[in-house]
Amino acid sequence: GAIFGVQARGGASIQPARLAALEQALAHRGSDVVGHWSGEGVGLGMRLFHTTPESLLETPPTPLGERSLVIVGDCRIDNRDELSHALGDRVATPCADSALVLAAYERWGGDCVDHLIGDFAFAIFDPGKDELFCARDHFGAKPFCYTRQDGHFAFASEAKALVAAGLAPGDVDEARIADFLLMQLDDKERTFHRHVRRLPPAHAMVVRRDRVEMRRYWQPVADGSGAHLSDEAAAARFHELFEHAVACRLRSV
Repeated sequence: GAIFGVQARGGASIQPARLAALEQALAHRGSDVVGHWSGEGVGLGMRLFHTTPESLLETPPTPLGERSLVIVGDCRIDNRDELSHALGDRVATPCADSALVLAAYERWGGDCVDHLIGDFAFAIFDPGKDELFCARDHFGAKPFCYTRQDGHFAFASEAKALVAAGLAPGDVDEARIADFLLMQLDDKERTFHRHVRRLPPAHAMVVRRDRVEMRRYWQPVADGSGAHLSDEAAAARFHELFEHAVACRLRSV
């Protein structure tokens, strides 16, 4: 799947041709759910394939709820039951994964990422705050690239889509290419395009008209809490977690 969007500084109108160009550049990433929305100084779009039963419920972006929030997400949320229980009547049953994410944002704001388990990249436009809230999953399974040029913030699931749509210069980052060829992949932000960056895994970002704020919301902790387990108990615990992780990812079977 793919998501994309543009936010203009000062609320300037978004050219429909820019959104159409992004949509076309990402055509290979999804054809089952396609569409974009634009409001005052912002435009969001998506292209998704149906991969789970819940993905059949995904719809193109549109303002929702009392706050008129708009979400675009390439998401597979694995703790759906836990989230649905915590959110109660905020969500319908069944619902799309993006609807779960949006309901979590409505309840917890930017801390919603602390309650999400799965693979996801999403952006939510909050008109009340006049800002975009963007996030990427813990290990970066879903891509999120962005650029800031000429008073615009733009993002897409692929860096080359931003270049193809004329939202970022096409200058290549030769140092990044060299790192790739040498298998030095530690840098989680640079792309092959000098003016396009990646949102690192386990990071969230708030985009306002005049600034961008990024934070890390999770990192693995080796606290030694399992050191007291016997080999048999550790193996049993691993087996339990492994079965649960696989079951979460087999919703389409």
